[in-house]
Amino acid sequence: MLDFSPFSGGLFSGVRLQDFVNRAVRGRPIESLRTPLAIVATERASRKLVAFTRGDTGLAVRASSSVPVIFASPWIEQKAYIDAAVADPLPTLTARRMGAQVVLAVNLMRRPDSLGSGRGGADLVIDLMLPRTRMGDFSQRQAQIRAGEAATRAALPRMRQLIASQPG
Repeated sequence: MLDFSPFSGGLFSGVRLQDFVNRAVRGRPIESLRTPLAIVATERASRKLVAFTRGDTGLAVRASSSVPVIFASPWIEQKAYIDAAVADPLPTLTARRMGAQVVLAVNLMRRPDSLGSGRGGADLVIDLMLPRTRMGDFSQRQAQIRAGEAATRAALPRMRQLIASQPG
């Protein structure tokens, strides 16, 4: 998934991620996906959160995943975009605006209550306090996956309760 490209504005260009996502969705743009989807990113110059609900799915994911200095910022309509967490670590209000009845957020930040986050828009937040690792260090990947699975299993009773409480 990593495509070393030090002259792209980051260590990696992110094109492989974009291509991987586009293959996974069979080239469909965001608006053609079966489930309504908003992919959020931060507009680099203004630091404002932007929700992509139309256009190239892979490019939007690449924009949302563009960690400054590590991944090059992709340009969309003459604007550069970076990781959504720069503007909002938990952009739950975007899901609410799209009509979500139940919003579940998974907080991967190292702080359980990130300032400026959209925690208030979530019905349930799973805080994953994962050990700090370097960007290219995948040695803890399986342990991190197991930690995420365990935290999700622990939250299942509350998730079921939230879903059951919804009308219709």
